[in-house]
Amino acid sequence: MKVPISAVAVLYLHFFTFTLSAQVSTPSSSTIQGLTVGQVLNLAITTLASNSLPNDIQIQGSMQITSGGRSETAAITAAALGVSQSYEAISGPNTQSKVVYTHGAASLNGVTASVEFASSAQSGLFPAQLLCGLASTPNGSGTIIGIENVNGASLLHFQTFQNFPDVPNNGLAPFTQRDWWIDPSTGLVKRLAFDRRSAGGATPAVHYEYTYLSYQSQNGLLTPTKISLTVNGTQYATILITSIQVNTGLTSASFQVQ
Repeated sequence: MKVPISAVAVLYLHFFTFTLSAQVSTPSSSTIQGLTVGQVLNLAITTLASNSLPNDIQIQGSMQITSGGRSETAAITAAALGVSQSYEAISGPNTQSKVVYTHGAASLNGVTASVEFASSAQSGLFPAQLLCGLASTPNGSGTIIGIENVNGASLLHFQTFQNFPDVPNNGLAPFTQRDWWIDPSTGLVKRLAFDRRSAGGATPAVHYEYTYLSYQSQNGLLTPTKISLTVNGTQYATILITSIQVNTGLTSASFQVQ
């Protein structure tokens, strides 16, 4: 059963910052199975952003791509403004792409994307911003899947969705599904998976899976610095983030959707 995420009453979002009225204790093994979606979100958010979410964040790094018999090193730059705007740009000898997401709309390489594509276009490099956005909307929902063994670690798997009650019969909720795995002993997000589709109907999905291998703290915000990315179940790239800057004064002008 999907449970509304708006039940996370301890989160207060205002001008893209949030504060926590109470810290959530790390659950014991006996209470893990009884956690609600709201409690899981709160645990992950308090871990990733212990004080507050910065207004903006910019990251730079390299992306070692090994796919289809080729190998190349590309530069990657990405940024997020608040909880509902992001871009991710990759530039390499054979790979050039830029995905921009802003308030439910998206563009791919400068061309306006479909609403189906936009539903999953927000960058997976910023798990704290994604989770805070889910916790702050009254139209989010989620479900607990349970404890799973992932590479020898016991992780808590849950799913989140975005609903669109003001647009009847739009069928977009399934396109927003994201699967999360967190370490319940630390609250760290370890894995994120989702499908991205360019249209509805029989359009095939591309399955993305981010495994967050390390984090770095910056002003109380934990940001992934080493990420393994698989596409359709095959290892695609390893991303190494070498520069993290927060509160640099980014504006919506950097997140224009064409």
